[in-house]
Amino acid sequence: MSSFTEVLNGLTSASAWQERVYKDLHAHPELSFHETRTAALAAAKLRELGYEVLEQIGRTGVVGILRNGKGRPCLHVPTWMRCPSRSARACRTRRH
Repeated sequence: MSSFTEVLNGLTSASAWQERVYKDLHAHPELSFHETRTAALAAAKLRELGYEVLEQIGRTGVVGILRNGKGRPCLHVPTWMRCPSRSARACRTRRH
């Protein structure tokens, strides 16, 4: 089975999980810098997926570290954190 097929086969269960989390988070809203329940949920899922988890970053932030052996490190920053500029064009053209 190819990696592509594996991803597609797991899509239904991933979508179901994402929908459950979406509904749960919206049923239990939290104020900024008081997102302890949301952070705990994110940390638990990252641990379940095999990530090393750091919590309470900047108060309620969560970081997941996936170690992939030797090689160059890779960092993923969510899109909403990448560019403080109001210009979408600036975000697309700027190296991060």
